[in-house]
Amino acid sequence: KVVKNVMITFGGGDIRNMTPKIMLYIKEYYPNINLNVIIGKSYTNIKEIERVASPNTNLIYFPDATKIKNIMVKSDIAVASGGITLYELARVGLPTIAIILIDNQIEDIEGWSNSGFLFNAGWWDSSIIKENIINHMHRLEECSLREKMGEIGQGLVDGNGANRIVDFTLKRFYENSI
Repeated sequence: KVVKNVMITFGGGDIRNMTPKIMLYIKEYYPNINLNVIIGKSYTNIKEIERVASPNTNLIYFPDATKIKNIMVKSDIAVASGGITLYELARVGLPTIAIILIDNQIEDIEGWSNSGFLFNAGWWDSSIIKENIINHMHRLEECSLREKMGEIGQGLVDGNGANRIVDFTLKRFYENSI
């Protein structure tokens, strides 16, 4: 019912050094929230992340898919960049605040935002990115909104995409071999 755990993930490399900034923003306005911070193998800002970590920060170094899923499941909200991770967050039903890091993330983030699954905080270098994130965090304090967003995400990603691809490929293979 209450937001206690926030997952922060910016892919394998955090190319815009957003992780420590987001940690500080959340810590300033929500000092008692636990932060589950994913640190990918290509992060070059680990020392900075460690410097801004507080006692209620859980730093997860180089997690595998199972560990990431477990963190998603135990979190109440995610702050993330665009990309494949958004599909994973949707599948587990974790309401997300997304930040655009590069051009190829615009369509996905806008599409997910229009669906109602996530909030688009805008571009990483926007002068109002902090305001947007904190405003979205405030909105997500409402449990019923988080539940609704989670249901939307799960309704859009059923987890059977790989099976559909295999079925389609086998069907085409057999049709062409006859």
